[in-house]
Amino acid sequence: MYNFKRKYEEPIKKDFFKGKIIIVTGARQVGKTTLVEHILQEYDNVVYLNADNPKDRLSLEERDFDFLNNFIGKKNIVFIDEAQRIKGIGNTLKLLVDNYKEKKQIIATGSSSLNLLSNTSEPLTGRKYVYELYPLSVGEIYDLGRKYYYVEEDLGVNSDSSIFLHTENFVLIDKQRHIRGIYNSLDPNNMISLKNDIKELRKED
Repeated sequence: MYNFKRKYEEPIKKDFFKGKIIIVTGARQVGKTTLVEHILQEYDNVVYLNADNPKDRLSLEERDFDFLNNFIGKKNIVFIDEAQRIKGIGNTLKLLVDNYKEKKQIIATGSSSLNLLSNTSEPLTGRKYVYELYPLSVGEIYDLGRKYYYVEEDLGVNSDSSIFLHTENFVLIDKQRHIRGIYNSLDPNNMISLKNDIKELRKED
């Protein structure tokens, strides 16, 4: 995985261990889980819970704090993915933050379309930081293209996100986000190579 940083990465890390739950919401496939997992690579003692998994979901539904504390154990960070699927998630999160305070960090992600916030708003008043994640902004797209896909590498100019991104290059990227080739659109031979490489890449599906 590339080390591309979303704009919320640093603000989220600054909110760690301040006695509040961090909630990351957003539409499906905007990168909520990827963002949190990328941040948590820097930390040890993390427990990952996915509410799409019935076993994880049942472990968190309508439990008292003694049960939750024994379940979490010595882990310092609790990451609950797809938290909106858990019955009574607001009260569960309230129990955790009220008892752990700054000792442990609780992070929950969920789809805004499934109303994670409406399920937690009353119990978590004053107990949460909320980040609404959207698809890549123009600045993030420019940053991604320049720093990770080298779309301006041959221009010899250091550009920032305020400068319009222009390149004659095509970048061929596979499903794992690996660069498979960079092609100059002004070179007919490069375009032939691109077509052939696309055909070969499609055979890998």
